[in-house]
Amino acid sequence: MGRYRIHVATGAWLFSGSFNRVQLWLVGERGEAELELKLRPARGQVYRVLSPQVEEFEQDVPQDLGPLQFLKLRKHHSLVDDAWFCDRITVQGPGALEEAAFPCYRWVQGGGC
Repeated sequence: MGRYRIHVATGAWLFSGSFNRVQLWLVGERGEAELELKLRPARGQVYRVLSPQVEEFEQDVPQDLGPLQFLKLRKHHSLVDDAWFCDRITVQGPGALEEAAFPCYRWVQGGGC
């Protein structure tokens, strides 16, 4: 019941991004919600200093999740099975003054983590 603001940061290293789709679920004390958004973590350019790629989304969730406990990710793969380096995901829930930070700092393969 409310709007969530989500920031997804891909690592700053060469080939940290992916051409594949990533799904995201918010899991709270009172339930979970599969978000409609489909991330496509972009790859950085080869010939420049890389900085983290950050995608920002706002998503309405119809149920009250309560305080967030964790996130779930599922990375799909199509023709290219590449890994994605998820640096961190931050979420600001309805009425919250601060963001909840979910550091990942790992490579995510197809199939989820």
